[in-house]
Amino acid sequence: MDERFRQAVAESAEKHGAHLIDLVVRGTSGRAVVEIFVDNEEGVTADLCAGVSRDLVSAIESLGLLTGSYRLDVSSPGIDRPIRYRWQYGKHVGRPMKIRRAGEQGVNEVVGTLLAVGEEYVELRVKETTEAVRVPFGEIEEARVQLPW
Repeated sequence: MDERFRQAVAESAEKHGAHLIDLVVRGTSGRAVVEIFVDNEEGVTADLCAGVSRDLVSAIESLGLLTGSYRLDVSSPGIDRPIRYRWQYGKHVGRPMKIRRAGEQGVNEVVGTLLAVGEEYVELRVKETTEAVRVPFGEIEEARVQLPW
């Protein structure tokens, strides 16, 4: 992926008050599918996605970033994608979450309800015991919001 393209996507997302979460390009040259996932603290709207998309079509054409036909999809990351940035945790306080962590005893999973987000940790109420567990950000390998069903 051309770094200029990633930069154009990040700048467009920022212009619209969002953060670039992920950028996936798949398919072949001339028939590429470009998936852009953006997020912000308030929630992603259709207007935000449309604004980012319009900006990117202009950037793609003016900078010659993609050749041939392509499909451009701009959306929120969805609940099934991993949380990548600390600021995203605050949006999910009160939701069930699974965190894979690497600690002194090796890799394990903590499943529970996200209670709080501190400067250096997240705190979950563990499902089985109702005890609160603090997980330092430095130990988190992957975190995902769990669907309630």
